[in-house]
Amino acid sequence: MKGLIFTYALTYGGALASLIRPYTGLLIYVCFAIIKPESMWYWSVPQGHYSRIVAIALLAGWALHGFGKWRLGKAWPSIGCLIGFWLWAGVSAVHSGWTPVSVLFLEDTAKIVLPVVVGITLIQSVEQLKQLAWVIVLSQGYVGFELNVAYYQGFNRIQQVGFAGMDNNSVAIAMVAGTGLAFFLALSAAKWWQKGIAFVAAACMAHSVLFAFSRGGMLALIITGLVSFFLIRPQPKHFVALVLAILLGLRLAGPEVRERFFTTFAAPEERDTSAQSRLDLWEDCWDAMKSRPMFGIGPNLWPLVADEYGWPKGKEAHSLWMQTGAELGFPG
Repeated sequence: MKGLIFTYALTYGGALASLIRPYTGLLIYVCFAIIKPESMWYWSVPQGHYSRIVAIALLAGWALHGFGKWRLGKAWPSIGCLIGFWLWAGVSAVHSGWTPVSVLFLEDTAKIVLPVVVGITLIQSVEQLKQLAWVIVLSQGYVGFELNVAYYQGFNRIQQVGFAGMDNNSVAIAMVAGTGLAFFLALSAAKWWQKGIAFVAAACMAHSVLFAFSRGGMLALIITGLVSFFLIRPQPKHFVALVLAILLGLRLAGPEVRERFFTTFAAPEERDTSAQSRLDLWEDCWDAMKSRPMFGIGPNLWPLVADEYGWPKGKEAHSLWMQTGAELGFPG
């Protein structure tokens, strides 16, 4: 029931608030994009267009308030590349025959591109940026908390069914991104309870990566930790904290997780089937890029042509970068 009340309150209250203050709608849209109410509380929240309702109100409020402020400064190249990527995907979709799955790719990408453009024209202060960061951390941290609860109750939801249409690898990477953000929010927070919330969120997300059994996620978590450590200009107390974090991570990981992670660096003759197949898939994606370098095979079409390379039809490449390169070509 709490999930249903939360969802309806933020959907319809947020839609109304978006018309008056579009930035509020942006925060709610980001929250819904992470928590995915229909997936988080699948037993009480019926399928619906909650995010779409907020998004329409957000765009309407944005338009009513003059489409934000476009003084983007150094952000122009990044925003230009993002919009250019979306437009190039449209060109690739037309070139490949404008298939339904390619159109779906454009629709899904628009759900990312439009909120980013709206958000960057609405955010006018560091305080607003911090609010957005807290919404991301609290939302992702809550997902991590619920996944931890399920795990300790005997159901490893990430590994067995994923979350909100994402498999274990996608969930793990999302958790890694949230962990780094939560860590720096904890360091910069002014109040002790804010630091505590951010650190707890980071711990929930980091542990979720471990029991997701995603080798890429684990490696990304290690890299994030090391980069974060050196970005803060470490002091002796930070070295102590790093050692404690490593020991805690090893303790939480357990032998099964550690064994799976170290297969990442195994010799070719010792790799398991899953690890070797990823490398073979990426090699085939590279071949697809070379054979169709300009427009690729078309958005979302790699699974449909995977059988041309000897894979079962519908096989994903398990690499966003390699699959995107195969589908959109080098410009994409």
